[in-house]
Amino acid sequence: MRRIQPIELEYAGEDNYDFSFASRSGNLKFRFEFCEIEAGLRGIKKVDTAFNELTFDDVSRDLIVSAVLQFDEARQHEIQKPISISYLGQGLNLAQVYRVALERSNEVGNHLISVFIEGKSCYLNFAGSNFEVLEGPRGISILKDGLSESRALLQCVLHIDESRYYRASADDEVFRLELRYQPTS
Repeated sequence: MRRIQPIELEYAGEDNYDFSFASRSGNLKFRFEFCEIEAGLRGIKKVDTAFNELTFDDVSRDLIVSAVLQFDEARQHEIQKPISISYLGQGLNLAQVYRVALERSNEVGNHLISVFIEGKSCYLNFAGSNFEVLEGPRGISILKDGLSESRALLQCVLHIDESRYYRASADDEVFRLELRYQPTS
């Protein structure tokens, strides 16, 4: 992204999600409100005006909106409902590491998801499984296995990760957030 970098996407109660970003002037938080458009179909009803103003000319904006839509889909349809996704930083082997808080049967568990690149291949590691990533339309990454139980959640993480460095052209300047992830054990 040009001016901000995604840090955390979190469930903020009925039909609301808060997305936190790092910027040169400090951290920012924007609310995304959802509503039911028609039976079984949900969409974004309202986004903080400041987010729209800050990203009006940033192609990564579409990835952030897609990430929020995928997060909502995961909360609506997946067995383990995401509560938050937090960017922890760059880990070993240049993998980008995310922490996902998932709720299942009123219990919350934290899981790590790593996005890593080997040559021209990209993979997601989640719950001990590797998921291959393909290049989709406009160079956007999509999961090869569209049938995964956690498809919406994993696609959300991919969109967040890709928004960090996606550019419309080589001339686009990207705001970088340098965080290093160190495993505790």
